[in-house]
Amino acid sequence: QGNLGEAKTVLDDSIQTLDRLRQEGDSSEPTAIGLAMGLSARARSLHAGGRSTDARAPAERAVEVIKPVATADRSSVAARRTYGAVLTYLGFLELRQNQGDAAASSLEAARDALRSLDDLRLADLDAAAKFAETSAWLVETFTGLGRLDDARRVGAEGRDVASRLLEQHPTHTLALRARALLA
Repeated sequence: QGNLGEAKTVLDDSIQTLDRLRQEGDSSEPTAIGLAMGLSARARSLHAGGRSTDARAPAERAVEVIKPVATADRSSVAARRTYGAVLTYLGFLELRQNQGDAAASSLEAARDALRSLDDLRLADLDAAAKFAETSAWLVETFTGLGRLDDARRVGAEGRDVASRLLEQHPTHTLALRARALLA
């Protein structure tokens, strides 16, 4: 853990393999999900290594790869979950790069994708926790844009989801983190 050089090698090999499969005609959902997650992980590793500006391109490409699959009629839970996750990370990067309007758009789309999984009824705990975390980044975004009513609305909804999840599962780490971010 924490070996960014090793992560780069593994991720670059994986991304190259999945890209080749797609170029050879593989348009399957598992390949799209794998490529999107690999690109998003590559963006995270670049950001963690202090190369935040370089992280943007793979984060954007991750969204581009999974969007058509996740937004198609009758898209799978896995595709929509992946879409929500990669949009959240792209929105986080945009927020950290002071691109508030872009971050708001990405994070709102991420919340929509995550909400679509079970309408926040907590049947999908990971989606609910990710929704709460995404809400925290959107609160920060809206606050920076001076959209304080939107920040309060999103914050209240995110806190509610995180709190309900923690009532059922008090040690859910991502929900704990999200709840703390929204405090």
